[in-house]
Amino acid sequence: MAEFKVVCQQPGGNGAERIFFYDNEGGFLLDAHGVPVGDVPEKWDYNIAPKTHGALDPITKDGTPEVLKIQMGLSCNFDCSYCLQKYVPRTEEHSVKLAPGLIEKLKNNIEREPRNIQLWGGEPFVYIKTMRPLVAEIKKFWPNSQFSIITNGSLLTQENMDWVMENNIHLSISHDGPGQPTRGPDPFEDPVEFARIKDFYWKMKERRAISINPMIYRQNQDRAAVAQYFIELFGDPDINLGEGGFIELYDAQHKDNALKGKQEHFDYRLLAFNNSRAGLDRNFGIIGQKLEAWTTAMRHGLVTDSLVSKCGMDHPSNLTVDMEGNVVTCQNVTANSTGPNGQSHKGGTIDDLAGVKITTSTHFSNRPHCSKCPVVQVCRGNCMFLEGDLFYGTCNTSFSDNIALWALAIEKITGWLPVFIDAPWLPPERQDIWGLRLNHMDSAAEKLQQIGVAAHG
Repeated sequence: MAEFKVVCQQPGGNGAERIFFYDNEGGFLLDAHGVPVGDVPEKWDYNIAPKTHGALDPITKDGTPEVLKIQMGLSCNFDCSYCLQKYVPRTEEHSVKLAPGLIEKLKNNIEREPRNIQLWGGEPFVYIKTMRPLVAEIKKFWPNSQFSIITNGSLLTQENMDWVMENNIHLSISHDGPGQPTRGPDPFEDPVEFARIKDFYWKMKERRAISINPMIYRQNQDRAAVAQYFIELFGDPDINLGEGGFIELYDAQHKDNALKGKQEHFDYRLLAFNNSRAGLDRNFGIIGQKLEAWTTAMRHGLVTDSLVSKCGMDHPSNLTVDMEGNVVTCQNVTANSTGPNGQSHKGGTIDDLAGVKITTSTHFSNRPHCSKCPVVQVCRGNCMFLEGDLFYGTCNTSFSDNIALWALAIEKITGWLPVFIDAPWLPPERQDIWGLRLNHMDSAAEKLQQIGVAAHG
């Protein structure tokens, strides 16, 4: 891992600078004399995951999952532009017929009631005839498990909404707000249908059982604008927005959704920073979670390479199975698909959990450039099975997305704003956080006032 020399300025000051050091292995923020900046400078050793995994050290599973994801199939009635599952080879689907067999396999092989059971598609409501018996039968032997579904919102008939409420299911509706035309069809477009969904939303909100889940990408960068869109649409200033991260690149066709060129990266960092600093993106739960993660680590320490990957699917307590009982890497792949490293996404079967070995994944501690990155503690390598250009394209946008909050966390703790990371192994555009100190572009000086720091002499 690495230690970073961080050059900071005081917003609104005269250009004076102060040096801090950031340790991405223990998570500490240190002053120029090496003294920890924080309340309790003690490392927290989470010990929640194997340090590394990959083809030679595979992910294992057991019969006590906290989170159980059931992948019913990848069929969907939409064709969204950046769908994670768009180019995944399909399997022949007989989910309704397979439901009784899967129920028996769950009863016989899962030793403890999961805390959360997620029903996944494709579009889950395409599989309503599968979901109904699954939920009804599973509730008989796991009455306390919380079911959850993420839907595109287009099949929320009154009957389906009533079923969701009757079964106390947590629901998330995927919608990108002002960016929805880029993504695909708009399930809120019809005013009559939306009136029913809006009524359903408020009933579900009383139970704290609903969120709207937008994604961020090149054509939909402004979280403040996205939040305002939904605040006005639903008439709810406290609307809960889930997801909210910058999308990952699962296929070359998705590259248009990534930031392009240094100028766009600097502009996005500035936009994201100012939104978060002003609290304009506070409806996004992910923002508060990341800020808390940064400030907690900087004040108390956090052992980085003991952490799981971003999605958590490399932890034994998170399990994904398909309708045939195959154990797969995650809900966005199939048993007959392969990862970018050429390994099968099928790691075994639920009938032999002790024999499950998932070899499609690379933990971020096994990615050399991740270990020398200042934002690895929260980024956690993004998708654990991406490789090559798709991984590095995702990495670039993730860095810009996370560095803004990293900088804000340091400013909140110290009162000093990071402007430059003196780490020669980083590319210049990553060292120069806002693009203000090195010669990246002609327009850098115009941005100085936007974050309230002085020019570098």
